[in-house]
Amino acid sequence: MMTLRATLVTDGASDVVLMPILRWLLGRLTPEDFEIRWADLRGFRKKPKNLDGKLAVAIREYPCRLLFVHRDAEGQDPLVRYDEIDVANRTGCNHVGGRRHRTGVRRRPAPGPPAARAANQRSRSY
Repeated sequence: MMTLRATLVTDGASDVVLMPILRWLLGRLTPEDFEIRWADLRGFRKKPKNLDGKLAVAIREYPCRLLFVHRDAEGQDPLVRYDEIDVANRTGCNHVGGRRHRTGVRRRPAPGPPAARAANQRSRSY
């Protein structure tokens, strides 16, 4: 059986406290063996400056089938952060999160600009 590899990308080192929660969650959700790694980007000489750069470096240095992305809210509506993650993830790796996605796993961003997707999502009832 193959090991499910997952990577957590965060805003900073203090977010590593999410690791035990993710281990517990995967332990409850899958019978597969799994490994979760935190993408520690602090030691890189050229640190990525934006989220899409962070995700690209994380996938290159910490290859995985499942990508957990944590972003601090910083007073913004969570939907803004969901859109930011959807737009930034050009890695080809599934990521956990995304706008009101029932399973919580986004396979690829929805087409169109974030504002158009937001208007479309608000018009749906769940």
